[in-house]
Amino acid sequence: SLSVTEAEMNAAVTLIQDILFACEIVKSLGLKVKLPMKAAIDNSGTVFLANGWSIGGRTRHVEVKTNFLREMKETGMFEFQWISTQDKKADVFTKNVGGPEYNRFC
Repeated sequence: SLSVTEAEMNAAVTLIQDILFACEIVKSLGLKVKLPMKAAIDNSGTVFLANGWSIGGRTRHVEVKTNFLREMKETGMFEFQWISTQDKKADVFTKNVGGPEYNRFC
């Protein structure tokens, strides 16, 4: 990746692809999926790009992935929201966090 925004964009696209796969399994079981699903992203540049807001002209290298995320938003499949890194519950499972942070979420 050439930037933090690009790395977060790659992670967001992988997340959406995995969720779409899981949704197809859920639908094949005859269950309904509530739309739009919400993706909480802790990088504001990625959220701006996914929502179609401009953050400058230096993001052409992530254009294909940006378009994929925008398409997911425009079709009503997903909403992209910014979340503070301190409020991201997934960090408990993916990062080495201290006792107070762990106890806050678990």
